Amino acid sequence: AGEGVRPTAVTCAVLVDVCHKSARARVERRARRVQEASAGGKIKRLRALFARLDRNGDGSVSVDELQGSFSSMVASGFTFREGGLSDADLVRLMKQVDHN
Repeated sequence: AGEGVRPTAVTCAVLVDVCHKSARARVERRARRVQEASAGGKIKRLRALFARLDRNGDGSVSVDELQGSFSSMVASGFTFREGGLSDADLVRLMKQVDHN
């Protein structure tokens, strides 16, 4: 009486593996939520930047709107970092849209 079943090495290994996978899944879910929240902040900043560029509110940015917005934004002290864009982001963007 009082004697229980002793776990084998295999049973212990399976239990440790299940616990490890469960912990890893929790960490990955948390990391995804943090990444999504960060991306959401960038998206909000980029949308705000787009709204500033889209002066007539038609959902697209014409060359005239871009030139006018850019001139007034620079004159008011705007930097692209405020829009969530790093210098490297801006360089990549310009290379993608510059066809010359």
